Amino acid sequence: MDNQAQGRKRRAVLGAGIVLALSLGTVGGIALAQGSEPIAVHAEAKPGKHKKAKNPVVIGTVAAVGQGTLKITKDGGGELSLTTDNATKVRGMRTLGDFKAGQRVTVTHKDGKALAVVLTRAHAKGTVTALNGQRATLVTAGGLAQTLDLTAITEKPKVGDLVAAVGTAAEAGAVLKVERLRQLPK
Repeated sequence: MDNQAQGRKRRAVLGAGIVLALSLGTVGGIALAQGSEPIAVHAEAKPGKHKKAKNPVVIGTVAAVGQGTLKITKDGGGELSLTTDNATKVRGMRTLGDFKAGQRVTVTHKDGKALAVVLTRAHAKGTVTALNGQRATLVTAGGLAQTLDLTAITEKPKVGDLVAAVGTAAEAGAVLKVERLRQLPK
């Protein structure tokens, strides 16, 4: 195969991967990590050049934050205790000490040390299909129903509105406690 044909094949595979990645914005109501891309697309676009992630990542909730330590309750069970220091990067909060027990985080770690701690924001996008007091039911494009807790916002959506909601997971992930709600064009 000549260089032009190989280039066309790479662009076609990469384009298909981008469409796939965009269509899979959430899986089962759980948002995909930022920067994730289908491995097959990466491997196909650059044969033999695929690298494994450099450091492991854990997603869960903060169990405790102390001087130089961070304990995470991992999604799926189990607890992970990590050390922290001034080199530990923090996103979503000013300092590591600002994190509170119960907040969802994504932590990159290596050899028992937290390298980066990111506040993970829950989000959902879809059509409001029902309202019941301070709760709403949102149905995503994939047909999944998500319960929204609207107590923290003043402007409530109406049935039929297409919205994007951002907040925190509550009630063991069954409810999205909305902090921001944005109307989307229909």
